[in-house]
Amino acid sequence: MPCKSSHPNVTSSFESDYFVCSFIASVAVFQLAVAKAKITNLTFSTHVRTTVVLSFAALILAFALFFGTKERNINDFAGGLDANQQAFIFLASTTAAFLFTGGICSFKFRKQPQIRFSHKEVSFESLKTITLANLYIIKWNTLKRSISRYSK
Repeated sequence: MPCKSSHPNVTSSFESDYFVCSFIASVAVFQLAVAKAKITNLTFSTHVRTTVVLSFAALILAFALFFGTKERNINDFAGGLDANQQAFIFLASTTAAFLFTGGICSFKFRKQPQIRFSHKEVSFESLKTITLANLYIIKWNTLKRSISRYSK
């Protein structure tokens, strides 16, 4: 029988701490990636140097928060996360970080004139000229047109 943790709420705290720190780190990595790719409609700051400095600071902060606040190097029998839990929480936190980044930047650039694309031209590269919200709207409208065309 696996050993139980001496603290009954260590797992839920560990899971939420892992989610929050993974979320912070994922937002920072997204910011570094879009700054490098010059996808300005997904950056929080218009200055690349500011984005890079703040992103590295956020990565260090996430690491320090997770490993510096409690003992985190524990196996899953002692209250840590097993591989499936860890993978699911990481996937959830990175998805949330991407949607958070896209949502904040779509709100920030909502008054920016949006360039119109045909449905065949829309890709991730389109985010250099349109917001994530508008990209999803274009994709949604394309899907609706396709469904209506094939349902006739």
